[in-house]
Amino acid sequence: MAAIRDERVLAAARAEAPDDWVAPLLEAYTRTQDVRYIRAIGQIRTDAALDCLIDTSDEAPEAHLSAFALAIENAGVSPQTRHPSIYFDSFRAYVVARDESPHHMGPGYPHAVPLCPFCQTPAERLLTLDAGSLEDYALEVDPTFFWYAARATTASTSWSSTPATASKAS
Repeated sequence: MAAIRDERVLAAARAEAPDDWVAPLLEAYTRTQDVRYIRAIGQIRTDAALDCLIDTSDEAPEAHLSAFALAIENAGVSPQTRHPSIYFDSFRAYVVARDESPHHMGPGYPHAVPLCPFCQTPAERLLTLDAGSLEDYALEVDPTFFWYAARATTASTSWSSTPATASKAS
């Protein structure tokens, strides 16, 4: 890993790292007091890494506690409660093409918001982006993201889009 200098590549590699990567990072933090090693441990996302962060945070200087809290949350646990900060059946959102999901994708839903196809619960509008401000994309409509809090399925997010004038009015 010493040959890799790009922090984004290192972070991606750490997400699948074995537990034996934790000890050298902890030793480096102990020796240097550099919180980037704490961030690196949080990127490992294993029980051993989480245990290390929690145990080490008890002895950490006050100035480092925010780095520990962020690393612990990054590892999937709320720093305050030590309960899961994510729910593994619903912590990822995917943008997919029409007909790749049972939930509505793309423009033209017949209601103010899409309905869950299983229980007909209306989705909640999370965010609508202005297509004109997304310079890297040739969008003709404003993309809108919805949260499906369906009773019959695990809640999830999905993407849809509405005509630009309709989404600006809502």
